[in-house]
Amino acid sequence: MSSYSSTASAKKIPKLDVLNVCIALKTFYKKTYEKIGEHQPPLTTNTNVNILNKFVDLHIVDAVNVRKDIIIADREYYCKKQKSYEAISYDELFSKEVSLTLITGIAGIGKTWLLRKLLLDWSNGTILNNFDLVFYLDGKMLNNCHNISNINDLLRHFYKDILLDFDVFKQSTIFIVDDLDEYQYFDNIIKCQFSLMLNSARKLCDLLTTILNNKVIVAGRLNAIWNYENIVADKTSKLIIQVMGFNQNAIDYYIEKNVNNEVKENVKRVLKESLIAKEMAFVPFYLSSICKYFELKNSSNSIFSTMTSLYTNIFFYFWQKHINKSNEPVYKILQNWKTEKKIYYLSKLAYYFFINNKIVFSGKEFFGYMGNFDHKNDLTNDFIECIETNLGYRYRFVNVAFLDFCASVYVYNNLNSEEIKSNKKLYNLYPIICGLLNRNEESFIPLLADTNLSESRFKPESDYYEETSETSPTKIQTPLMYILDLFPTFPYGLKKIFMTCFYESQATITDDIKESIDKSLCQIWILNKTFYEVSCQFYFVEQLINSGKKLDYLIVGKSKHNKANLTKLEEKLIMKCSTNVVNVTLRIPLKIEFWKPMNKIESLFIDCFLTLISKEEYENFLPWFNLCEKLFIHLHEDTNFLNDIYEWVSLLNLKRLVISYRNHVFRNLKSFKDFLNNAKKISS
Repeated sequence: MSSYSSTASAKKIPKLDVLNVCIALKTFYKKTYEKIGEHQPPLTTNTNVNILNKFVDLHIVDAVNVRKDIIIADREYYCKKQKSYEAISYDELFSKEVSLTLITGIAGIGKTWLLRKLLLDWSNGTILNNFDLVFYLDGKMLNNCHNISNINDLLRHFYKDILLDFDVFKQSTIFIVDDLDEYQYFDNIIKCQFSLMLNSARKLCDLLTTILNNKVIVAGRLNAIWNYENIVADKTSKLIIQVMGFNQNAIDYYIEKNVNNEVKENVKRVLKESLIAKEMAFVPFYLSSICKYFELKNSSNSIFSTMTSLYTNIFFYFWQKHINKSNEPVYKILQNWKTEKKIYYLSKLAYYFFINNKIVFSGKEFFGYMGNFDHKNDLTNDFIECIETNLGYRYRFVNVAFLDFCASVYVYNNLNSEEIKSNKKLYNLYPIICGLLNRNEESFIPLLADTNLSESRFKPESDYYEETSETSPTKIQTPLMYILDLFPTFPYGLKKIFMTCFYESQATITDDIKESIDKSLCQIWILNKTFYEVSCQFYFVEQLINSGKKLDYLIVGKSKHNKANLTKLEEKLIMKCSTNVVNVTLRIPLKIEFWKPMNKIESLFIDCFLTLISKEEYENFLPWFNLCEKLFIHLHEDTNFLNDIYEWVSLLNLKRLVISYRNHVFRNLKSFKDFLNNAKKISS
């Protein structure tokens, strides 16, 4: 909210009645709040969007029920529980006759969005119609108020062209106070400590306390609202709610309503395939950032490709808007020693949460890990939820999505490959850890990864910037060598993670290290994989072939035949593999429009043992027949075009042939022909 001064309000007249003031307020709100700032990465400026067109119903629940579950320690159960609370509808919420409504939620969850929508709906006559006047105040803006002695003067400070000499307390009035915790003397109000304050500040605290004792809707972050609720616990006419962000239906609706058609499928795909992105999407700010990210990826201005890039960009958009609360460019934010220190301690805390498989920390554990770090409040306001219980304070990450990301940042900066390999708990972090090796300059990754966040720089007693020549353990090697060091051998279960790590790091294969690549990695299986998995495979194959190294195996289809159509990316991957592959196994009748394979291969395996396919489908294999030196065919027992197969194979100049049919194995064309002749005699 930049200003409360109205440019399109009622003209100054000696005496105002409530109807004129009401009309002027509604006109003002509609012109001031119909548009809301939306971040526009990678630029530092915002763009204004129409809130009524963009608004999607938020998932709003009884905050008391959520608070009872603060000590849930199981991560999976915690995530399920967060989505299971019974929702309160928007219309029901503000139809309740209560004198105090407290709205809480983490940063970026949609509290301000909700209040702006409320103002516009009141202005359009659809809600809060039992109030003549509604006044909106922002905690940040209250910090700029000086020498104000009464509430009418305070309101005239913001609504001077509307109120003039009007007395608001003679009317039916409700106040909306947003970002209460942003008011600089909020702690004084909570603790009722006014004696040491300047006279002007004390007067404003008294005024705000008076406002809060009237009919009011108050919004703030989790810890702030619970602290405030403690001092109004005896109020019986109150409602405490928590904004939980979007539910799945709201996420789908938001994407349909707000995302360009060109990138909708990309957004849906990443939310389906990435657990971290899926968790992020329940927070409106994060979902908006994800959508913006893919719009940029689709544009010609910037290229984003990896999940680590996505997480890093969202992390810094959030830092920029909700911690720095400015449009200062991210590269400048990271030039600040205090910012570096905050990120270090946040990543350190996330690592200990992750490694101990904990969601909730006690106060003793929390402060034990944080040491004497002097910016704990910055983290507990935005990343860490702090709740007072009968057993003392408990702390947990407000969004588990960033826990993995921040833990990976700590590992990247503070553990070497041997330490990482020795702890199997870290397997799931490998892709992000390796992703931090990516040096794409169109991402925030290099800004973060080149910031030295090693423990040696942040000694507990250090409160100043300390130059050091030490580098992070992972930064002394090239990306591929570091990944190969993590994976000395590649059992099947780890092969998929390797491909992901290779893609996330955007590593390349140079001549001096290409022979170090394990042979098992040069096998590509295609079909029924996610788009992201295929993207990782394609990137690896492209780098492998560009390095001059051959792909050992291309396998298309599963043992149990699945006739699902290949995606465009799978087709593209097959075409790329075919340019330099030794052995090919086909379990589906592969056909790619306007393309056929051209490069020689050593061995071709046609495996249709478990699936009966027609002659017409089988003909799709023939272009591959002409390219191989060795041919192995495994036929379904009900195949009825054996003579055609003989004719096709007889045209080839093969070094080796093996045909399996029912209980027979034919190792040359003559034995296969003899079998066909005998079968013909028997049938006649």
